[in-house]
Amino acid sequence: MNNLSYFFEVSGCVCLLYVLYQVAFKFTTFFRANRIYLVAGLILSFVIPWLNLSFVPVDYHVLPTPIISQSFLAQNSSYPAGTSDVIARTEYSFIPFLYWSGVVLMISRLFYSVGSILRLKRRSKTLEYGDEKVYITDSAQPFSFFKAIFLPKGDINSMIYDHERAHVQNLHWIDLLVVEIASAFLWFNPLMILYRRSLKTQHEYEADASAIRNSRSIDAYLHCILNHLQGRQSSPTTSQFFDTNIKQRIIMMTTDKTPIKFSLLYLLFVPLVCLLLLAFSDRTTRIGLLNDVSDGLVIVVDAGHGGNDQGVSAVGGLTEKELTLSIARRIQQAGEARNVKVILTRTDDQALSLADRIQISNRHNADLFISIHANFNAQNTAASGIEAVISEQNAKFEESKAWSDKLVKELTGLSGVNVNSVMTADFYVLSKNSIPAVLLELGYLSNKTDIAYLADQKNQELISQRIISAITGSTK
Repeated sequence: MNNLSYFFEVSGCVCLLYVLYQVAFKFTTFFRANRIYLVAGLILSFVIPWLNLSFVPVDYHVLPTPIISQSFLAQNSSYPAGTSDVIARTEYSFIPFLYWSGVVLMISRLFYSVGSILRLKRRSKTLEYGDEKVYITDSAQPFSFFKAIFLPKGDINSMIYDHERAHVQNLHWIDLLVVEIASAFLWFNPLMILYRRSLKTQHEYEADASAIRNSRSIDAYLHCILNHLQGRQSSPTTSQFFDTNIKQRIIMMTTDKTPIKFSLLYLLFVPLVCLLLLAFSDRTTRIGLLNDVSDGLVIVVDAGHGGNDQGVSAVGGLTEKELTLSIARRIQQAGEARNVKVILTRTDDQALSLADRIQISNRHNADLFISIHANFNAQNTAASGIEAVISEQNAKFEESKAWSDKLVKELTGLSGVNVNSVMTADFYVLSKNSIPAVLLELGYLSNKTDIAYLADQKNQELISQRIISAITGSTK
């Protein structure tokens, strides 16, 4: 979902920048400046959510923003169970599929449109007119596409030629290509239709102004337009002479030029961009870039379960969700004393989806993800001990294995609890994580000895210290 969140933020930037255009710039005669604003605004909308510009220190004790669970495990389900992985994958796979299907459809439409024009070009007669190559077509509508000018059969009107030549010389095709690609990725935003139309309108204004300068007669140019109002809609990637906004074009051709002092309105762009940076730049991903990476490692500690999902329970009332949170908090305290920055996926009894937990590790650019759990075996109450679990599907499996070996080696030094070997399993928080990830089962809540050991707060403290010692490579 991270990618989709990015595109929604891009869409938000586009909307706010377009509102400023509508309010302040739409009716000015600064055609080139308006065109630059619209194209630059579109590009900046994709850049701003990606930038890392925050210098605000991160509070590692509280999550920067509340995380709302988007999928919820069934009450009392076991977090590591394979069925939980399937539930999370199913719920989080449909929306991305729908989004990317829309993108593919829009890109396909763009390629089809370009292909149609290229086929028309091959069927057209080529003429040298002035400094440009002109293609004579059966189409009733003149238009330009990239560096090519397409004119209908018959006499070539010099004013129409000047208009289309202005499109080519001003490289309007680059703007159209940018807006079409952006529209493909933001297809869900209906405002992109208006954004594209506004940009093409500014192109027409600029081309009209150029053609009038060459003909030196606005009356003759207006007469030329009125004689050819029967043109039809062309490709979205072309600049056409007879488009659907003739009325606005005539108004802008005959209106007085906007006084130069109104160009100061473009300074409004600066505070708006600053506002967008503040609103959409993801500050939590700046840890590795701005907060002294050399100052210590950054690890995410995931206290398993939470909320209505209590995990497994021991006889006597000790629940897995309470135990994991207690130990996670102690790991954070132990980390602070050893120069390790520990980020908790949850700081209280709240429910988080598996994807939410992974999102936190991605957001903080952490060095290691450790998920804390307790085991349970109703059929074999003699089963006992601490186990480390890693996934061969993890993107950094070798690093995960190295970390798990360090953790097992350090935890083996504990007295009063067994430590078993490293195991492999494709749990969601392991296999889907983009950083090294280890899941620690700290004992069996079905075993009386393990229950007594884990219920002792002193032992919880010892476990936490050992985990941090494994991270730092030194025993305190």
